[in-house]
Amino acid sequence: IAMKEGAPSTFLRAIVEIGLWREELGLMIAGVVGSSTPNTFPAGDVVNMAKFVGNHAPCKSSSGASVILRLAGYIQQATADEEHIVEFKRVAEKFCEKNTSFLSKSIKQVLE
Repeated sequence: IAMKEGAPSTFLRAIVEIGLWREELGLMIAGVVGSSTPNTFPAGDVVNMAKFVGNHAPCKSSSGASVILRLAGYIQQATADEEHIVEFKRVAEKFCEKNTSFLSKSIKQVLE
């Protein structure tokens, strides 16, 4: 519903509030983030989405890693304060420690 109304940030907030992870959902989230322009999402929402993925996506989840990778690229282009950037990097690094997807290496490169 939120996507139909043209509010991708509302869409991401709804997913976090529902708190249910599915690989297909991860692919949809990655697509939404990947097709969004910088500053579509508040930095706090980006951090919350990263926390959601980190807490719910299985350790072998390539779609979870894809979401984190897209969010990493996104937050670097967005206007975010240093506090949100540092928190995002901490969450993403923690995710990479447990995630066995081949994308974890790419996430680490983007974070550097």
